[in-house]
Amino acid sequence: MYVPSNVQQNKYKDFLRWSQAKRIIFTCVLPMIVPCSAEAAGENNGRGVKAIGMANTYVAVADDPWAIQYNPAGLSRISCCQLSGFIVPQQFDLPELRTTALAMALPLNHISLGAAVDRFGFDLYNETTVSVGAGKAISKNMFGGMSLNYHSLAIARYGNTSVVSVDAGVLAEIVPSVMIGGCFKNITNASYVQGDDDLPQCFAVGVGWKAVNDLLVTTELEKDIRYDASLKAGIEKTFLNILALRFGMANNPDKYSAGFSVRYAGIEFGYAGYSHAELGWTHQIEIAIQWGKRDEENR
Repeated sequence: MYVPSNVQQNKYKDFLRWSQAKRIIFTCVLPMIVPCSAEAAGENNGRGVKAIGMANTYVAVADDPWAIQYNPAGLSRISCCQLSGFIVPQQFDLPELRTTALAMALPLNHISLGAAVDRFGFDLYNETTVSVGAGKAISKNMFGGMSLNYHSLAIARYGNTSVVSVDAGVLAEIVPSVMIGGCFKNITNASYVQGDDDLPQCFAVGVGWKAVNDLLVTTELEKDIRYDASLKAGIEKTFLNILALRFGMANNPDKYSAGFSVRYAGIEFGYAGYSHAELGWTHQIEIAIQWGKRDEENR
């Protein structure tokens, strides 16, 4: 029978003490940290490296599966099936603030469907959101969409709760190469606890201008009803339809972001990061695949 040495036993005891202390700290403190670092600052970290690389100026672009979270009207403009996996290994250098997400877009002849699931947190505190949505062309140059979101919140020793919210959005091409978009998130004013507005209710309106075939410029105004409006801007430069470089900035809170994607044979790898004035830099990684193509005349 193996008997560990005294040194090994002491190290193991120290590890147990730290683990127990860490669990107590995060059980008591994390529910307060998370709202302060993300929600109370009015900050929407978003999903998808393309959107994040452009500081989430995405309501007038929304051309990948993450449209279901930014503007479901964008689902109707996706021309091929897409599946994307996204991860934030540790937000603000905290492994406990981890996000994993998966999204899919399925364009059909007359409507496009989308679905996404993401999980934030760890075993003591986690938030899970499951979204399903649809987008449809209203006319040749106008698109609309809606998404239904199931939110679940679980806190160790406190239990769990859930709620359903609804988002709605529109997109329109006002002149060739210029899109305007708008989205209202949580139009039902859903909250985990009656009378408590802990689920954000936001409106965003933006413009996307494809200056040339390989250059996209975006700007957006986002307003959470609880906080001051945030003005955001982003840019994407594409090289040979293989490499895309992105940069963005926003205020309220002040944020800078950057990222890139490399695409080959229907597979795309992307990275994005954004800065927080007090909490530093956060990294995101995404891998996406696409296949098939919809007949655009039947859109």
